[in-house]
Amino acid sequence: MNTNTELSAYAQKKKQRILIRNLFVTVLVLAILGTAGYFVSTRFLIARSVNVQGTDLYPKEEILKACAIEDGAPLISLSKKEISRAVEENFPYLVDVSVEFDLPQTVNVTFREEFGHIALMLGTELFSVDDQMNVLAKESQDSTIPRIRLITRDVSRCIVGEKLAFFDEKIVEDLEDVVSALSKAEMLSSVSTIDIQDKFNIEIRYLDRFQLLIGDSTDLKYKFAMVKKIIADLGEGEIGRIDIADPNTAYVKLGVNP
Repeated sequence: MNTNTELSAYAQKKKQRILIRNLFVTVLVLAILGTAGYFVSTRFLIARSVNVQGTDLYPKEEILKACAIEDGAPLISLSKKEISRAVEENFPYLVDVSVEFDLPQTVNVTFREEFGHIALMLGTELFSVDDQMNVLAKESQDSTIPRIRLITRDVSRCIVGEKLAFFDEKIVEDLEDVVSALSKAEMLSSVSTIDIQDKFNIEIRYLDRFQLLIGDSTDLKYKFAMVKKIIADLGEGEIGRIDIADPNTAYVKLGVNP
């Protein structure tokens, strides 16, 4: 009886010793791998080259300075989110910023330029606005970038980096719908003015030859398709006013200076 008990206790102690030894080996291996990984990441996976692609507007040196990536910095210590935020905050015309690590020693920063299709004058200040009504930048009044002049009123908030806001929130939605519909109809690049002082009587200057009276922001796809068909049927040098506020009673008045 005692012999069996002693054998059982011995087997239990042996099992514990094996378990402790295996645990020790596992911890040792993990420590070695961790140390090796840290050594590799801090000595070999480091920033030696930063590639910037997607803009001709800003000097590469300015973008690199904003990224604040030190030569030799371990890639593991770099925050892609922080680098992207630094670029977006310092360069208002750069959007869709992407930061990728090309191992072992290269950082690629890519983006695209978005100048905004719309120009808004408030008092003596000129702002550029994108298609989603985000205020991109405060512009010089002698800016040569071609944009659509937005004529409106009741702007409640116009701050760079934020969305353009009106006392009537529906106006922002109407503007987005109009710009989107013009873009889908492949007309946006030929628009010089959008007048939305009255959201029920929106006016557009198109091709520098026509004043489009589109009413409100309903049925825009149909309205713009009708405009293109009307203009296609007119003479090349014709100018005038096209009223499609109600597509059922649309009319054209030629010879009127738009």
